[in-house]
Formats: sequence, C-alpha cells, structure tokens
Amino acid sequence: MTIQAPQCVRFLLLFTSRGGCLEVTTLADLNDHTNPGHRSLIRSASLSNRTLGGHRLLEAQTLAVAIAGRLGIGSEIRATVGGGSATGGARAVRKGLLVLLAAAVAFTLLPRDRSGPNVSLSHAIANPLQEGRRARSLNLRDYLRVYGINELHSRGLNGEGVTVVVPAIDTYQDSDLDRFRKRYGLPPFDIVEVGDSSSDLALGEVPMDLQIIHAVAPQARLVVAHWPLSARDNPETIERVARRFPGAVWSWSIGWCEEGDPGLARDAAKVLARTVARGAVHFAASGDSGGYDCYPQGKLFDPPRKSFIGLIMPASAPAVTAVGGTRVLADKRGNLLKETPWYRSVTLSGSGGGTSEVFDGRTVPDVAGDADPTTGMAFFFNGEIYSAGGTSASAPLWAGLGALVEQALREQGVKREGDFNSLLASIAKAAPEAFRHPRVGSNAVALAEDGRDQVTGWGAPNAQALVEAAMDVSR
Repeated sequence: MTIQAPQCVRFLLLFTSRGGCLEVTTLADLNDHTNPGHRSLIRSASLSNRTLGGHRLLEAQTLAVAIAGRLGIGSEIRATVGGGSATGGARAVRKGLLVLLAAAVAFTLLPRDRSGPNVSLSHAIANPLQEGRRARSLNLRDYLRVYGINELHSRGLNGEGVTVVVPAIDTYQDSDLDRFRKRYGLPPFDIVEVGDSSSDLALGEVPMDLQIIHAVAPQARLVVAHWPLSARDNPETIERVARRFPGAVWSWSIGWCEEGDPGLARDAAKVLARTVARGAVHFAASGDSGGYDCYPQGKLFDPPRKSFIGLIMPASAPAVTAVGGTRVLADKRGNLLKETPWYRSVTLSGSGGGTSEVFDGRTVPDVAGDADPTTGMAFFFNGEIYSAGGTSASAPLWAGLGALVEQALREQGVKREGDFNSLLASIAKAAPEAFRHPRVGSNAVALAEDGRDQVTGWGAPNAQALVEAAMDVSR
C-alpha cells in the first residue's frame, strides 16, 4: 500500500504557531514509552486529500514517535490545524521542524509496494478546543440556529424514517457519541454497521460525521459502511450497500482524484447514477485544497502546480451533490453575522471546486456549508471537544438536511422526481432565498459570482426556506 504523508506538513516551517497542519495534542513525554499517551503523538495528523495506508500509516506514526523521541522533542509541542494554538516563537518553529523531520523520515523509510488510486479522507481534521475555550466554533444550538434547522425540528422534522449511509475508513467510539447526545439532550444514536473494517485508526472523521448528521436529523437511522481502501473496489461496494439500503441518503467524506483513473471514475459514476434512479441521494465533500485536490503521490514538498488542479470522486460524479465549504461568523447567541467562502491561500486549504476533466459540463460544488476548522460545530473525539472542519463537515450537514427534506416530502405524499441536483436547480429558480450565496471571495481556481459558481455552488442552506421550496417544486 502506498503511503503518503499529509500535504499540510510542508507548512510547518512557516505556520507552526498558527495553523500548522501536523497536529500534536495532549502529548505525553515522547521518551516515556510507559505513558499511554505516547502512541498518540501524531493521532491528529491532517490527512486532507491524502492516501491512507491502513496499518502502514500506524507504523509510520509509531516510527515517527521513536525518531522524535531520539531527537529529544519534549511533551509541550502543540500545533493545531487552521488557527489553533502552539508553544510560540522560535521554540515552536524548532520543535515543529523536528516533528517534520521525524515524520518525513518515517514515511520515507516505509516501503512502497502498490500504485494506483486509493480512497482518502477529504477533510482538514478538526481543531482541539484547548483548555475548554470555544475559539470561534459553534456549539450545537448555535449551529442549528445559524442554518434555521432548529425551526424544522420544532415542526417535527427530525429525519424519522430516513436512513443515512456513511462510508467509513476509520473508526469511532460509542463513548464519544454518548457524550455528545447527553450534552445536548438528543436521543440515542441508531447505528447499523456493515462490512469489514479496513482500518482500526481513529482519525476523527467518522465521529465527526455521525455527530453532525445526528444533530441535524436526530431520528435518522445511521449506517456506518466500512469501506475498502482501494478505490478500485468502490463500484462493487457502492452497489452492494445501496441494494441493502435502497433509497438512503449518503454522506461521503472520502474520495479519490477522478483523473487518477478516469475509467474507474466513469464506472463508479454509472453505479451512483443507478442508485439515484432507485431513490438514493448522495452528498460528497468537494475537497479541501481549494481546487488543487489532485496532488500527486510522492510530491509532499513540491509547491502547488497547475497540473495539481483537479476534482475528487464521488463529488465530481454528475448524479452526486458535491458540497463545498464556507466560513461562518456568528454572535454569542448564534445569530449569523457573515458567511463567506472557505479559503486560506497560505495553506492552500479551502472549498474544492472547478470543472471536471472526466465528465463533460460538470462543475463542482453544487452547494456548501460551514467547513472552516476555526468556525465549525463542536463535537467529541477521543473524549475531547473538537471543532469540525473541512468539506467533510459540510457534507454531513447536507446529508442530515437531505434526510429532513426526504421526510417532509414523504409525509406530504410528494414524490421527488430526478436527482437531488435537479431539485436544487428548481429550488434556486423558484426560491433563491433558500440559499445563502456568498458573492465575494474565492478558492484557488475560481471567484465567487452571482448564481451557481465553482466556489460554493448555489450556496449554503437556509433550511426552512429550502424544505418549503422542495415541497412546492415537487408537487
């Protein structure tokens, strides 16, 4: 299995103390091998759009710990993604460079024994909220209020009777889900697991997805579909899971570069289109590199190039609703102040988008939602509170909202015709107020503009107006 280190590691040199991408949280003394925290040195490493190597990633992490220990790095390193905190100044930069060296050596020493596209996480992993500070993250009540989802809950729309499938290549802990739902008075999670786990890594993706979906659609049944790491297995796996759960809503936070194997992308797109024809709805993260989402393997330290511009599957498939990212600013009461496209040029992180090289006329994203790791919804991971980030935080937002739309249509006896993208286009024409569309901002490849664009698509949801319009245009 090919191993590739996180893209964002290369920014440690300049951005260790503010926004470094190799996270080290709650660290024990690296030389104390008896401490349980010793193995968690790189547990929060950002894996934005990079290939996972199953147990080999764990081997790389363990090897990096050993190397870092030999280099004498102590227990005070703290570098977080997207605006977190660190031990500042030259000391932080020095320690960051040592961690970078340790990680680079570890990944270099591991053998590379396979080529070809692999499934990867599609998000900038979330920020730990150090010492209980909220930073600018939103608690659940604020998050629901920002999008008007609380108003739908008061009307009895809660996802009841709808199934949401979450393809997963990492794990979750029941204790995190229990803490989350008890903290906010939510019902217990209803989760079914299918398939064999491809990894025992705990990277925060699945617990983040499950908690966001449960927050938006607390009565929906959740299916954790353990996913193979090889992208070549995707068409068969999609078909198998879709036949077991027909008409489900899907929340994709994993993906692979469409241009890595155009034939595979087309095959997967055909299967996805068949599932949609049978009633499924797919929401997929559009990527977190602002449009540079086809960074090739083995180019860890290369600066961005035009050839790295590209889209990821399944978001680029025409039948899938691709979800980009915004940055939400709200006051202390959860009232929305401003929503802009999510993009940080210095770290090349932001809403994935652009024009497909595989599917004629397909542009991405279709919609968007909060994806900035500094403003995301607070959730639990490994017993700690984190702030959700990346377009794999906005995809489950839309999956939960899609569950509410499906419930509303079913309760009114209305049948949705066509794919969800067609429904969105009809809503945008009939009720443009159903979307909050930023008209100022960009990602790395496009500018925000009137109408559907390649930064945030139609925009972020105004949930109540969206559901009303969905029922009106579907009658």
